[in-house]
Amino acid sequence: MKIEFGSYLDLSDEQIKQYFEGCDGFVFAAGVDERIEGPPPIYDMFKKYNITPLERLLRIAKESGVKHVAICGSYFSYFAKIWPEKDLCRWHPYIRSRIDKENMAMSFADENFDVAVLELPYIFGTQKGRKRQCGCL
Repeated sequence: MKIEFGSYLDLSDEQIKQYFEGCDGFVFAAGVDERIEGPPPIYDMFKKYNITPLERLLRIAKESGVKHVAICGSYFSYFAKIWPEKDLCRWHPYIRSRIDKENMAMSFADENFDVAVLELPYIFGTQKGRKRQCGCL
């Protein structure tokens, strides 16, 4: 496996197509979470970094012949689904953005393009100025 560092936010569509060339699948495990602060309305930041870039990547992946996608989602989505009476999307913009992201991603799925969203618990990266969290499942 060859590892290259860069930001998909800064790459052109053509550059991303080159990365997808010959790939059968890809995993999306990027974005911002509820620990990141931003200006109101905060949903706009979640959309900018979590939904819009993934929509672009899914479009390019599908055009490039990628067949399988796994998206690292959030356990918050799971809770929003099993506790509909709590209306979590109404009260928490981050949770709403996760559900919106999942719905957008699943809209790309068809018989030639598999999309899976994993609702994973307790996966945290580092955040400047904050103590590292447990990354255990």
